[in-house]
Amino acid sequence: MALAVAAGAAARAPRAAWSCSAPDGVSVGRDGSIRIADAEMRFEAAAPDWSFFHNGKWEGVQSDETEDSIRFAADFAFGGEHDPDKIPCKAEEILRRTGPETLRVEMRWRFASPVRPNAVFAGLHLRFPVDGCAIDGAPFAVPDVFQSPVVRSASPAKSFASTLRGGWRVEVSGDFPLQLQDNRFWTGDTLSARLHAEGSGGEMAPTSETALAFDLRVSPPNAVPLELAPGALVQAPPAGRALPDGLASALSRLPAHLEILGFPFVTGRAAVAGGAANAGAEAAAISLLHAADWPRQAGNLFPRDKAVGRIVVEWEDGGEPETIAVGAETDVGHWAEDGSAFQNAAPA
Repeated sequence: MALAVAAGAAARAPRAAWSCSAPDGVSVGRDGSIRIADAEMRFEAAAPDWSFFHNGKWEGVQSDETEDSIRFAADFAFGGEHDPDKIPCKAEEILRRTGPETLRVEMRWRFASPVRPNAVFAGLHLRFPVDGCAIDGAPFAVPDVFQSPVVRSASPAKSFASTLRGGWRVEVSGDFPLQLQDNRFWTGDTLSARLHAEGSGGEMAPTSETALAFDLRVSPPNAVPLELAPGALVQAPPAGRALPDGLASALSRLPAHLEILGFPFVTGRAAVAGGAANAGAEAAAISLLHAADWPRQAGNLFPRDKAVGRIVVEWEDGGEPETIAVGAETDVGHWAEDGSAFQNAAPA
């Protein structure tokens, strides 16, 4: 069975570490990468040829944790793609829980001999569309349509904030050069907020050590569960047919109430037969938990975006009903893709 939190909620990063102590909305991968709703933060060093060395390229990752902190130590060989002799580097990342919504983030890079990186930074990668950005508390407009890869050149800042899909609010604060880069220039779909380390954010002098520290705050959306009619959250099967035994059995074993990163859902036996939910109130968004019998309905049997289900929205004022397709790898995905982000959902 595949589950996906759609319309803005998110799944935890693959092979999560220390998730029970991280603030709601935050999951920490075993490589030290940080997932916040559908955004991701990595710690990166760019070689002179712009080869990037981030958490995903760390080797020998080790972690030590306490109730309120976790420390990662790793190694990587720094240098350009064609450099015959790469320089060993030791990376150290420390996350400390400082409040219900906050983490203190400390990162240090130690090179075996002086190097001259193009940049060393924490990269917060936000998926478009990007909303509610603010720098030092003042609104900052990010173009909806690509104009230039340089949205903001690296310059001093005290804070950067943005609203993520589903209503999560992320803010980083400290004292760092902040750069904003539109990655759609390179066929990506993200805006990168780069928090530069000491000496980075411009032409770096040769260095054997550099560091970065800042505070991370993640504020949850005001999400509440809907009162559900029997069978809500699962599309009813065609008339005269029942849900496949495996899917019905798997759904019935879910807890009656399930919370994923602060988003509450009503599941279990109430979700097996198919039915309706009555919102009965105004909301900025409704987050749905989709489930698919993946071998039968999606995966390799359908191309990306192919509809494998549908949601029918009916309006109390009598307006024309609206049908919303549930697309393969758009709104629901395979459990093995946990940690990835689709256009409108993240597998859970």
